[in-house]
Amino acid sequence: MALAESSTSTQYFQGNVASGNARVQYGNVHHHYAERTELEQQQRTIKIRVDRARDVRDTINDTINWLAAPDASFTHHESYKKHEPGTGRWFLDGEKFSSWLTAASRILWLHGKAGCCKTTLCSMVIEHISRHLSGKQGIGFAYFYFSFRDVAKQSYQAWLLSTISQLLFATWKKADGIFKLLESRAAILNSRQEDDGPHPDILDWPVDKLDIAPVYDDLRAARARNHKHPKDLEFILHDLLSCKESAYLVLDGLDESPETGDLRKDVMEGLKKTVDEHEHVKMLITSRQESDIEVFMSQLCDSIVAIEVKPVNDDIMRYVNTEMERHQKLSSLDQSTKNDIKCTLAEKADGM
Repeated sequence: MALAESSTSTQYFQGNVASGNARVQYGNVHHHYAERTELEQQQRTIKIRVDRARDVRDTINDTINWLAAPDASFTHHESYKKHEPGTGRWFLDGEKFSSWLTAASRILWLHGKAGCCKTTLCSMVIEHISRHLSGKQGIGFAYFYFSFRDVAKQSYQAWLLSTISQLLFATWKKADGIFKLLESRAAILNSRQEDDGPHPDILDWPVDKLDIAPVYDDLRAARARNHKHPKDLEFILHDLLSCKESAYLVLDGLDESPETGDLRKDVMEGLKKTVDEHEHVKMLITSRQESDIEVFMSQLCDSIVAIEVKPVNDDIMRYVNTEMERHQKLSSLDQSTKNDIKCTLAEKADGM
């Protein structure tokens, strides 16, 4: 009887062990399956994100090419090359520009006579703003140079095309960076084996928001219609600006948009509409003090700066001093001759 009971106990014990092993094995299989399923889910999710980033990036790139906007960067770089380091500080360090850049002032008009280096000063302003905004997210920035010499840079449509393209290019750079980041994450996930399981935090890594759905729809719709009419472009600009926490728009030489054919009138009405619809937009405009522009600016601006003769002459003399030291023939002149040259130039300069 004792032997029978022992045999029964042994069988019972072995049965429990077998059952336990089966449960452990089942648990391991279930855990492995769950990990494999989670890994596959991560791979599917990252693929969707990669495809979305690629689609946004390519759509923006195609739209920029379709817009074929006049190039503002060439004029900017050529103008900025003419500036003398240390000049223009009277404006850049001035209270009105500082208030416009960092405080409540929204619309600043900088005016002066022909030849007083407004365009060069504007290029310095653009560089200053660019440095100020470097690394900051959610802020739009674009600039434009109107030109007497280039009919492609005189109209409201030209300004819209250029401004939209610049804002889109900034978004394209962001989308391209995110696309490349997501591609690298996808490569990491796809290289993992089933036994590795899911990546612990790959989908938690921060990814900038790429949801620009309203802009995205308008871009495709405008391209589908192949329309670049200002009304179509206004919708796109409106959506782009609405995606920003704030935006800085700089326009040089408004007076170089001709009055003929209502070109300048259309520009001014369009600028006012942009300002009225977007309270977070700041605008800096340079021009000569022409009567129609003065009337327009008196209604639009909350800050006006006139370029006066003295600060411009001071900048000119700074440039002259630098050139005299830079060139061997001039630097070798005696001090009396140098002073005569400076006095003559100062008298003739008259802020130009």
